[in-house]
Amino acid sequence: MKLLLFNLIHFVFGCTPLVVHDQSRYCGADYAFSGIVRFSRITASESVFQIQVIRNIKGRVTFPNGLITVYGRGTLNSCGATRLNLDQRYILYVLSYDNRLSVYQQQEVSAINFNRIRRYDCSCEIEINLPQQPFDNSMIPARDKCIITEREWDCTFQNGYCSRAGRRYGPRGACQWVPGISNC
Repeated sequence: MKLLLFNLIHFVFGCTPLVVHDQSRYCGADYAFSGIVRFSRITASESVFQIQVIRNIKGRVTFPNGLITVYGRGTLNSCGATRLNLDQRYILYVLSYDNRLSVYQQQEVSAINFNRIRRYDCSCEIEINLPQQPFDNSMIPARDKCIITEREWDCTFQNGYCSRAGRRYGPRGACQWVPGISNC
């Protein structure tokens, strides 16, 4: 009985290797910005960072050069602690809970990352349908999503994005997968 309970707890609180595209995380975040880590403290229950915001990308957390506090996972979290290096620049996606900003995703600051993020279209959903992660048909209309199958699942996946075929004026087209450029 104890073994069954332990396995259930591990299943509920453990980290799973789900495939999620960066665009889905970006679109699910409340804010995205680039900044420099000015203070870092990691404890068992949480990580606390003071970030000097360089550029707001999605929403506005503060004015450029303003300082904000963001929180992450602590060392006792089953997924491991959120770690950001002091004086390093990051692009951060954050979620807001009760006026508290929590790190959802972090990545290095680079022209490649900024250009890729600029192309994200949050009116399009990305659904992952791989043998190791099957996805049942959702209620999202086909024109409003990109479905990632084994055909799109290659070394260019994380550099690609889902976007609507655009017209400058009038109704926009269906969402379509745009593969990333990479030397596979």
